[in-house]
Order: sequence, then C-alpha cells, then structure tokens
Amino acid sequence: WVGNATKSPFTDSIVLQAYRPLHAGLCEGSSDLIGWTKGGRFLAIEVKTAKGRASESQLRFLGAVQNAGGVAFVARSVEDVRKELG
Repeated sequence: WVGNATKSPFTDSIVLQAYRPLHAGLCEGSSDLIGWTKGGRFLAIEVKTAKGRASESQLRFLGAVQNAGGVAFVARSVEDVRKELG
C-alpha cells in the first residue's frame, strides 16, 4: 500500500492516508520468478499450486519469453523446475 504517511498526534504511530494498492512488477502477467539460466538465457517461472491455473496474461507472458528465445514455464513443485532446467 502507498499513500500519505503522517505521524499520529496522539501516539508514536504512523497513519497512512489516501492509501491505495501498490502495483509492482515487470508488466501485467509477469512471472513470479525471473532470472537467467546458467547459459545466459532469460528465465521466467510461474509458480502455481497443484490445482492453480495460470491466467491468460501469465500465459501470454510465458509465450512471449519463449518466442524471444527464453526459458519459461509453469512450475507446481521443485521437481517441475529440475525437470525443465535439467
């Protein structure tokens, strides 16, 4: 959250006024984990639970990374990552 932080006149607390959610990241749909492989290729890993589903924007991001020559995939476990990265 971001907003106007002011000191409360009654306590030592900080009060956040006119607050709003902070949206951060590369872009809409960007993966949870971003990095580079040992070979220097861009790496994007979307982390999901066993039943979790990637959103359309997440799938588009993964596809864009793959189309640009990077490594991108959905991982539901450490085993998935090991399998994809060899």
